[in-house]
Amino acid sequence: MNNKTSDSFDLGIIPRLILFVILPNAVVTPLRIFAEAVIEGKESAPEFITVGFLIYGICAKLVFGFGYVLFGYRLPVKNTVLRGFAYIMLILCSSYLPNILAMAGGDGEIISESLTAGIVAVDVISYLLEGLVLGLLMKRYDVKAPGAEHRKGANHKLICLVNGVLFAALNVLADLVIGAADSSWRLCAIIKVTPQRETVFFLVFTAFMFIAGALLPIWYRYCLPAEASNRETVLFGIKLAAVIWLPNVLIMAFFGTPALLTAAYGGVYIFMFAASILVYKKLDTSKNAGCLSEEHPV
Repeated sequence: MNNKTSDSFDLGIIPRLILFVILPNAVVTPLRIFAEAVIEGKESAPEFITVGFLIYGICAKLVFGFGYVLFGYRLPVKNTVLRGFAYIMLILCSSYLPNILAMAGGDGEIISESLTAGIVAVDVISYLLEGLVLGLLMKRYDVKAPGAEHRKGANHKLICLVNGVLFAALNVLADLVIGAADSSWRLCAIIKVTPQRETVFFLVFTAFMFIAGALLPIWYRYCLPAEASNRETVLFGIKLAAVIWLPNVLIMAFFGTPALLTAAYGGVYIFMFAASILVYKKLDTSKNAGCLSEEHPV
């Protein structure tokens, strides 16, 4: 098969994306049931594993796959197998782990059901398998991403720090504003954290939102086209939020959070991503300083 460029959509990608969903799920679903039985001591499949949950999981993985076609291919990794793997690992580190571990400071039934050793272990294994499968399936999907221009500002570490603080602050501000309208809309109320644990919950939650925010500029640096206008930058932020973040937020509805409020928080995160990437673009002085260059792939 000939290599494809980012300017043409290869219809052959669709069956590969379907395989990307089916192959890992064929291993992970039985493994999840087994892990819950062994690690958590449950005699039957977890209650959250419903037909709806499985369908949602399929849709979420398809979104991950399309995300690779949309922008993940731009990651500066020369080996296309490792590039697909790196894409999934970046989702794991910048979205899944911060979202799931952010609940570690809380209590209540929802957190106890969604944050277990079995769930986290199987999810991490799932991401590892997905990365390997995506890399193999997209081995010939070489769009020469490493040859594209990437932002290479000397202040990248500082931008990561600023973005981490901004993202954490936006999360806290959103909770305060939403909670002022109705206290039942606050995050602690949605996740059903007891009043005694709210302070600890928010400290841990804010810390992991800082980590997530500090990692987001990696996506911006390598996947946002260097010549993107403000409008294109915002659209990229929306696509990024929809692909890497929302699937790990909306899934909480299957563990007991109100579906509409969960979806509303997902919408708020889209605005957070848009604000975050605009601030990144403003702070990144690489273009004006003449530091824009071609990255050497690893």
